[in-house]
Amino acid sequence: MKNKKTKIFALILLVVSIIVGLVVYRLRSKTLQSETQVIVTLSVKAFENLFGDSSCAWPCWQGIIPGVTTRDEALQILNNSPIIVEISTRSNELAAGFDSINWKWVLDDSETTGLARSQNGIVYEIQLKTNQSISIGEIINRFGPPEKINIIDCTEVPEGEFRYWCGILYYTKKGFSFHSSWAGTWDEQDLKINPSDPIEIIALIKPSTIEEWALFNGLDISSFNLRDWEGYGGLYDLYVR
Repeated sequence: MKNKKTKIFALILLVVSIIVGLVVYRLRSKTLQSETQVIVTLSVKAFENLFGDSSCAWPCWQGIIPGVTTRDEALQILNNSPIIVEISTRSNELAAGFDSINWKWVLDDSETTGLARSQNGIVYEIQLKTNQSISIGEIINRFGPPEKINIIDCTEVPEGEFRYWCGILYYTKKGFSFHSSWAGTWDEQDLKINPSDPIEIIALIKPSTIEEWALFNGLDISSFNLRDWEGYGGLYDLYVR
């Protein structure tokens, strides 16, 4: 009888230890996931409004396709869209044939802005401000590493307290790029690119090479600080020096 009770007690201890082990494992797994994955802050609907769906995926946005949609068609699409709050148009007097459409739109509960640039009546670029609601980690998890990354010193006030760095992650063959920025003191050498760093602007374009994109925009590609994606870590060591 004593042996039977001992066996039952041992069995209970074994079951309890297994349950405790599973709980610890699950909690540890959750902690690891929270450290390696980026939390999505947008609602499902807002995600669809930003990224599109199978009927209109990037570089298409809300039915506007860079290199295909005319300026007038884009204006009509925006006027009929329920997420657009306000629209304004502007012609570029410095360059004949170039003009733009600006708009305010709702991304979840916050208002942000958008811009469509056109040349000779055809939209060639869409820019969307994200209100920093998506991160570099989310973008790379979704689309993979960028073709190239370009980080430059974009400090406007040399006498200021902070030094600013602007970066673009290029996916030009897929038809988009992402803009982000970092700030640190002038003697700071350990600035890092992290998965949680916010994306500030999304640029949608007609799919091309970086060289073709630069040529179209009148930019000198040789002046770019183009680097291969080396992952997260020290900004200076990986992408500046």
